[in-house]
Amino acid sequence: MLRTSKWWSWTGPVRFLGSPRRRAFAPVIEAMESIALMSVGAPRRTALDARAVRQAHREAPTLSNPPAALSDAASAPESLPVQTLTLAPTLTNFQNQPLSPSLALFNPALGTLTSVTVAQSVTFLGDISAQNLDPNASASITATLSGNYQINGLSQTINGPSRSVSSQPITAGPLGSSTDTVNFPQLRLEQSSTNTYTNPADLAFFTATSGRSSIVPTMSATGQGFSTSPSSNLLRNNTTTTSATVAIIYTYIPAASPAVACPTIGKIGRIGVHQQKTLLIVPFQGVVDPTRASNRSDYLVIARDGRRIPILSATYNPSTNSVTLRPSIRLNVHYHDTLRLTLPCSNGDTDVVSQRFGSKYSLIGFHDHQGNFVPVRNGHIVHFSGRLATRRSHHS
Repeated sequence: MLRTSKWWSWTGPVRFLGSPRRRAFAPVIEAMESIALMSVGAPRRTALDARAVRQAHREAPTLSNPPAALSDAASAPESLPVQTLTLAPTLTNFQNQPLSPSLALFNPALGTLTSVTVAQSVTFLGDISAQNLDPNASASITATLSGNYQINGLSQTINGPSRSVSSQPITAGPLGSSTDTVNFPQLRLEQSSTNTYTNPADLAFFTATSGRSSIVPTMSATGQGFSTSPSSNLLRNNTTTTSATVAIIYTYIPAASPAVACPTIGKIGRIGVHQQKTLLIVPFQGVVDPTRASNRSDYLVIARDGRRIPILSATYNPSTNSVTLRPSIRLNVHYHDTLRLTLPCSNGDTDVVSQRFGSKYSLIGFHDHQGNFVPVRNGHIVHFSGRLATRRSHHS
């Protein structure tokens, strides 16, 4: 192979083995490396400026097709916090008293409603007293409280059947005596039930639509307190009130949201030759956690002889979605090494992958002896013809 003393070549007449032939030479890494840092005396090390880093990132290869978003597996049912509607103690009898607050309907953006559980507890209270009107005899008096209710405004009407509760008999003295009136302990009647709705019509009713995000259920109740005596007439005084608590729980399958997959890495590029610091450019495709991407302990170079080479620094560049790594030692551009890294997944995964890199085709740039950054692609200097013209003008 014909070797020249200069690192640039051009197409021109060259005599070869006694015959005039035209030879075209393009700068390649082998020739370029031998003079890239050529200067009088020892090679000079130059710092990598910010503009060179940006240019090198642009030259770094990237993946053209991002991975498709993954979907969550079938989700387990979840329940929203219970909504509690109440009716304060109200004198019976009444019709269509509103429960408060209003009931928020299920937001379909959360997923698919699968069941609605409605649990209600209704309490009737009776304050009952009775006076014996027989002046000649005592009377055995019993107090009774009865009540029924109806809850309206839900997908189905809830009916509480009529029930009653009675006190123990209490003896009242003859009329005019100090014991002719009995004040009974407050009677309490409680009714409760639970209904679960799963059919499509009910679920549709409880699902919000445009312009319909809440409803106001109502309640009607009939309550009666009274006292009886088998042998005497009575003067009765009865007061009854009704209160209610209604609890609604929505159970649903959460909407499947696109799961963010771990990013993948493209072809690893390299900056620097000979005595220059080795920098590795690792391009990512996909969503990256910037903090994890900048964690140098998540990266390790394994040399071809098995040596483990730690990383001194890792710098994430969000504009190019890539990381610049600085190994603790310079790496020979001709060798193939392996980069082991924990992918900077934004979903919390800790996937570890390995990728080989190296050879002259991994070089994406270097600094010449004047400190200028020289981009390289596929083993050739980028824009070589322009540089050649400049060299020619200097030598003409």
